[in-house]
Amino acid sequence: MRQYPKYRPASGSEPRLAAARLRVGAMAIALSAALLLPASSMSAQASRDVGVISGVVRDSTGERLVGADLSVLNSRAGGFSNDTGGFRVLGVPAGRGTMRVRRLGYAQRIVEYTVGAGESLQLDIVLSRVPFSVAPVVVSADARQSYTGWAAKFYQRMERGQGRFITRADIERRQALRTTDLLRSLPGVQIRPSRVASNTVYLRGQRCTPFVWIDNTPAMAGYVDLDNFEPGSLEGIEVYHSAATIPAELSVPRDKMACGMIVLWSMMPDRPTRGQRGSRYSASDLAALVAALKVYTAEQVDTAARLDSSVPFQPIYPNALKEQGVRGSVLAEFVVDTLGRVEMDTFGVVVPADQQFIDSVRAALGSARFTPAVREGQLVRQLVHLPVRFDA
Repeated sequence: MRQYPKYRPASGSEPRLAAARLRVGAMAIALSAALLLPASSMSAQASRDVGVISGVVRDSTGERLVGADLSVLNSRAGGFSNDTGGFRVLGVPAGRGTMRVRRLGYAQRIVEYTVGAGESLQLDIVLSRVPFSVAPVVVSADARQSYTGWAAKFYQRMERGQGRFITRADIERRQALRTTDLLRSLPGVQIRPSRVASNTVYLRGQRCTPFVWIDNTPAMAGYVDLDNFEPGSLEGIEVYHSAATIPAELSVPRDKMACGMIVLWSMMPDRPTRGQRGSRYSASDLAALVAALKVYTAEQVDTAARLDSSVPFQPIYPNALKEQGVRGSVLAEFVVDTLGRVEMDTFGVVVPADQQFIDSVRAALGSARFTPAVREGQLVRQLVHLPVRFDA
């Protein structure tokens, strides 16, 4: 096979090639620097050209507003007030500017501001409330309440004071892993192992187990393992230590009441479980429905939606808050459909409130009825703001 000599540069060319290589390397480094440096300097420049606006959105009474829409005009910067009425808008162009603040049920406000580059500006923004479409509802702790709907008998018996009661608020506060852990804290309740279950409930030192009701149905089949029911699935628990304390409406054959009774109430059908408290619709979603004329406000209809007095709307004063003398209010926001029913997946609150008060209003709205709104002779869906005050 023919062998070809390896290429060798002509004599005297090596220094020139080396110098060329150095020049190409220097050009590459310079090009890289040219590409990288402007990007970082532009980023630094951009960060120096914007500021931050944060603060709180309130109504004229000082209450903080949830879901207010804040938009910096001529900019992409904006955001919404959170569950405590606070907000933080990033990327606000430095200098003088204008921010628009809107919330359904409140008059729009234009805010002029000046923010320095790289600085943070604090604002306390107040919106004026427009007239409500529904008169306020007052829930008095002193008044004897008429309970309706799911688990009404539970609350009726609790108000009479017979037996021991564990409410939904108690369940959420304790966050027990097992139902027997909830019962363990009650006086006269013992939890010990037996041949039927590792955690068996006994009342007042009895050797037999208490009879169990589940919702409105007596469990006649035999022993019920209470730990088969997760605490998060329960609305409340009633405990009666002896046959003498058991209400007449819970009567069963006397031999079954000898060791006391436990009544379990499962979660209200319209009550969200933990982690599902929020509305499917945010304040911005409702605003979009109003803008698209799929839902109307009270100012846009000829006859506004009103509570139907023939179907009582009666939120329950949470027992734990009543005993502590805690007062509060809920400004509920929801859509009433053309049949006068509340679209429960639109339920939300405008002003932060105690979750127990919110749950009470939500539960009562599930069975409430309204006279639908009318616009140009047609029944239409309407956004309603309903204030409910709990007065201890």
